[in-house]
Amino acid sequence: MRFIIYGFSGSGKTTKLKELKLKNNQTDYQYVDLDEYILSLEPSYGRLGSLVEDKGWSWFRNRELQVIMELLERENIYIALGGGSVSESLISNLKQVDFKGIYLDVDFETCWMRIKDDTNRPLVKLGPDQCLAIYNDRVKMFKQLEKL
Repeated sequence: MRFIIYGFSGSGKTTKLKELKLKNNQTDYQYVDLDEYILSLEPSYGRLGSLVEDKGWSWFRNRELQVIMELLERENIYIALGGGSVSESLISNLKQVDFKGIYLDVDFETCWMRIKDDTNRPLVKLGPDQCLAIYNDRVKMFKQLEKL
């Protein structure tokens, strides 16, 4: 079975992935944090912010989608998506894949409190007002994905 964990930045996707790994203790499953995995494919970058700054958001989102779909070819995998991974393109591609989604529906204030001091998160540089607007747009995408 394939599982994807999704939600806004700071919703706890990486933490949930680690909890599931400890709880399930299933050695036949892979547990992949998408952001960490992409960084492992681009070893000259030490952090996600540097990668995005150098290659741009368009390149990053395209690469992200490609990597997600490659990972979903595997069986027995949990994938913690990045906060901005869910898009129309991803939703369209996921219609062809047998998976279960785990949506971490966390309010904006909680997410912001968790990420606001993390300079490695590109969203933080935008400030709380712009981040809230992005949150509201992404929640619409999350709700679409939830229906698959």
